[in-house]
Amino acid sequence: MIPISLVFFLFIVGGISALLSSKGIQMKLSILPFPLHDPDGIVVDSQGNIYCSIPFYSRLQKYSPEGSFLNSWMIGTSGGKSLIKIDNDVIHVCAVRGQKTYAYNTDGALLETGLCTATEEDWNRDTSAIDNRGNTYDIRSRFTFPKIVRTNEHDRETLIISNPWFMKILNPLPLCSLAILGLIVYSRVDRENREEDS
Repeated sequence: MIPISLVFFLFIVGGISALLSSKGIQMKLSILPFPLHDPDGIVVDSQGNIYCSIPFYSRLQKYSPEGSFLNSWMIGTSGGKSLIKIDNDVIHVCAVRGQKTYAYNTDGALLETGLCTATEEDWNRDTSAIDNRGNTYDIRSRFTFPKIVRTNEHDRETLIISNPWFMKILNPLPLCSLAILGLIVYSRVDRENREEDS
């Protein structure tokens, strides 16, 4: 028998997913940062703004040179991996699933779409980028608790972007762990209740 709490949980998750996919909600979500989870690309524009591709949420997030969240928008990766590069402040995203490219300006407006015919060597598959001042930006700890670190020309590292503590539990690994723990506790309590009733 499927626990009623699991059915309720799946209903809530499905409802939230459907709600988040609507256009009106997408506009409101552009002002909210999503958790950094397995970011697979980073680029820096001519103003020093940092763009990070987060395929799990199909998002591209924009941060100031100091690491403050500025904006985010949906990208057409359908939750799959993406390749990212920047040319003359036009951000190009290649969705590996579907082989489509999307070109955005630095404010997230879609400029054009096309077919992704480039090889992976033509795209920034690295988890690092260099700005016009010579600073290097690296994504560290991609799978656990990712952060973006800036290294200057004197090899001094500065933490620029990381998830706040409450967003760390929203990453899929901790969230799934909490869900599994909840199911284990629920089944144990349910079994004890049934034994008491017998």
